[in-house]
Amino acid sequence: MDFDGLTGKKERLAGLLPLPGALERNLEDWFRVELTYTSNALEGNTLTRRETALVLEKGLAVGGRSLNEHLEATNHAQALDWVRAWITRGPSPATERDILDIHGTILRGIDDTHAGRYRSIPVRISGSTVVFPNPRKAPDLMTQFVRWLEAEDSLHPVELAAEAHYRLVTSILLWTATVALPDFS
Repeated sequence: MDFDGLTGKKERLAGLLPLPGALERNLEDWFRVELTYTSNALEGNTLTRRETALVLEKGLAVGGRSLNEHLEATNHAQALDWVRAWITRGPSPATERDILDIHGTILRGIDDTHAGRYRSIPVRISGSTVVFPNPRKAPDLMTQFVRWLEAEDSLHPVELAAEAHYRLVTSILLWTATVALPDFS
C-alpha cells in the first residue's frame, strides 16, 4: 500500500509545530471526544457525539442513558489519557501489563470481574463464523503479540497500527464483548 500521501501530510503538519497552546488543547479535546464517541458507537453505545462531549467535558449525566454508557465514555477517555501520558514519557515498548491496564481502565465499574484480565471462557460473535482462540492460549498469544510489536520496524506507522489492531482483536480477544456469547459446543 502507498502511504506517500499520508507521510506528506504528516511532514506538512510537523512543519507547523509547535501549534499555539490554545489550538493544541482544542484539537486534543476534540480528538478525545471524537475517538471516544466513534469507538463506543461501534460497540453499541447510544450516546451521541454531543452527549459524549457533555459527559466528558462537563461531567454531566444524560437522561435516558444507562450508567454503563456513561462509564464507557469516561473510561475510554481515561484510557486515552493514560496512553497519551505513556507516549509523552518517551519511547518504550508496550508490555502485556500496559495492555491489560488499558483493558482494566475501559471495563472499570462495568465488568470488574473481567477488567484487566484475560478471558476465561470461549467466545463467539453472534451471527459470525469467526472462531477465536481457546482462552487458555490468550497469555501466550499476548506474549507473541507484544514481541512482534516490539520487533516490527519495517511497516509504515499507519500499516503498523492497522496490523497491530487486527492481530489484537482477531488473535487474542482479551475480553468478552457485549456481542460475544459463550461457546457451548
